[in-house]
Formats: sequence, structure tokens, C-alpha cells
Amino acid sequence: MPWLTEPPNKALGVTRHSTDYPMPVTSIPRLFKYMSASRLMAMLKQPSIRFTQPSALNDPFECHLTFDRKALLADYRKSRGNHEPGISLERLDQAVAMAEDQLVIDALLHYRERRNSLGIVSLSEDPLQLLMWAHYADEHRGAAVELDITHNSLLSRSDGGDKYSDIRKVEYTQQKISGLPWPESIVRVLSTKSTDWSYEREWRLIRTLNLTRVAADR
Repeated sequence: MPWLTEPPNKALGVTRHSTDYPMPVTSIPRLFKYMSASRLMAMLKQPSIRFTQPSALNDPFECHLTFDRKALLADYRKSRGNHEPGISLERLDQAVAMAEDQLVIDALLHYRERRNSLGIVSLSEDPLQLLMWAHYADEHRGAAVELDITHNSLLSRSDGGDKYSDIRKVEYTQQKISGLPWPESIVRVLSTKSTDWSYEREWRLIRTLNLTRVAADR
């Protein structure tokens, strides 16, 4: 599934106007991974780290894109008009109205497919956060392990073809992300959380599962 090509809606005439991703982060602080003692022992015996699919994250309210229906229809209208220069405004209005439901369905399916092709590793700037020790480190019986984020196996950046890999600092906001299911919107959705979680000071490694050694179906 290419990350720099048009979505399935292309057959209906919708084309994307941007292939821009968020700019790569250039300054990364020390980052830590909270885990249980058993997970730490397993990682030491066989070095690996789990990339979790968005649908398996602990906050069911995150990783959702609010579709900009007006932008979707405007994009289709413009593309249809370009493909049929002689089409009347009346026929163009009818074509947009007839295609609306299918455009929304295709956009939703496309977003889910793109989102589910990605995995996330959650890291934190703060290794001393008591709530995180309780939630993610087996109720204070686990560990907060510093990861060498500069290692090639972790910071393996790619944004071409069917592969994507980068690290993003989480933005905390009460605003929902609105847009169309292009790659840059999906990456922004996956690196945005409610301000209720701001104490986590989270960074996320985001990577297509085709760059991971093992991907479990969820």
C-alpha cells in the first residue's frame, strides 16, 4: 500500500494535492520505555521491542480522524470538472450528490487500512513519573529503560513507497484532528492525544508494520 500515491478514491476522480509529511524531528531528548520486569528480562534475552497497532492502545478515544466532508466533496468536484471540462454545473452537482456516500465510505475504509498498517512504540521523557510507574511498569515492580533512540534499528527514517518510519513528539490538545486520510493527516492523528495525558510527556516511534520483524494481527 503506497504511502505517496493517491488513495482508492482515485477511481472516482479524487486526487491528493500533497505528499508532504510533518518535518522530521531534529532534537530528541533522552527517552524511556516503561515495562514490567518480565518484559525487561525477555527483551534482554532476545532484544526486540513491540510496535502496537493503534486499535490496541489503551485510550479508545485517540487515533480517530474527523473527516472534512466539505473538503472531500470539493476535491471530488474539482477533479470531476477537470476530467470533464464540458460538464454543466447542474450535472456536476448531480454527480457530486450521487458520489457523496461512496466517497465517505471509501475515505473511511482507506483511513482504517492506512492506520492499521502502522505500529507505535510509546516512550517518555520522564522516567520518574509515578502514575506511569503504576500504569505501565507493573505497579512499580517493573522498570523504566532508556533506549538509544539514535540506533539505526530504532531511528530508521523512511517516507517513501509503501514504508514509513519516524519519531514524533506527542501534541496534547482538546481539539480533534480534522482532514482527509492522507499520510500526513494520519501521522498527525497518531501523534496527538488529549491534554489529560500530558503528564506522560510522550514521544512515539511510528512505523509501517512491513518494516518490523514480526507483526501480529489485531
